[in-house]
Amino acid sequence: MWKNIVAAVFMVICTAVAARGNELGLAEVTVRTYKFSISIKELTAARHLVDQILAEAGIAVSWMQCWSPDRSAQTPVTCNQPLRPGEVILKIGPAHDGSSPNYQASLGYSFIDVRTGTGSVAMVYTDRVRELSRRAAVNDVRLLAHAMAHEIGHLLLGANHASAGLMRAVWSQAELRRNVAADWRFSEDEAHAIAASLGSANAHRVAYSSGDRITSTQRFYRTLAPNQPVAIPPARPELVESR
Repeated sequence: MWKNIVAAVFMVICTAVAARGNELGLAEVTVRTYKFSISIKELTAARHLVDQILAEAGIAVSWMQCWSPDRSAQTPVTCNQPLRPGEVILKIGPAHDGSSPNYQASLGYSFIDVRTGTGSVAMVYTDRVRELSRRAAVNDVRLLAHAMAHEIGHLLLGANHASAGLMRAVWSQAELRRNVAADWRFSEDEAHAIAASLGSANAHRVAYSSGDRITSTQRFYRTLAPNQPVAIPPARPELVESR
């Protein structure tokens, strides 16, 4: 019975967040999360930070926890339904999935529909986030939130990176330690593009499951490659490289 209560409370919270977004006139995105190696406490804290990042861009987030190994709560019925316009999937777990060998030094990746320039599914690797946070001596939940927001950004903006801000391709350890707010925000243009994307969300958002051609964005962080030698240019030892 308590599982049903937990699920009900969670759905009430999601509804309340969405309602608050409507009150403020914000564009809205629903994120279905699937976690595999992170506690609910950590995930909740990361979500709160992602809420703040997206709220600054004028975007309200509704979170839907769809699955976790401990089965601590009943899966919402909507998790078993096709994605609706304005919904995306974010998987959060270790780099053990079938795509991780292709991106051995990546914090995560997003699948992008080449026709629409947007996507539906993204992955963030918690073990690589923890390793980078350890190397840079920064808070791992904060870094996880930045990675989550970055991938959600790709799902709504497409595969391109920016020269500055949250959507840049290269994050240095020095930048992580400085934690300057401007480094972890969407630009004004990106915020407008996200709002436009959510405003025109349509059935193409489920292209990944209907056989349409997709490609994936790639962000390589050489300092993160697990169990492999890492070559960092000696002249730039703080750089978290992208290739």
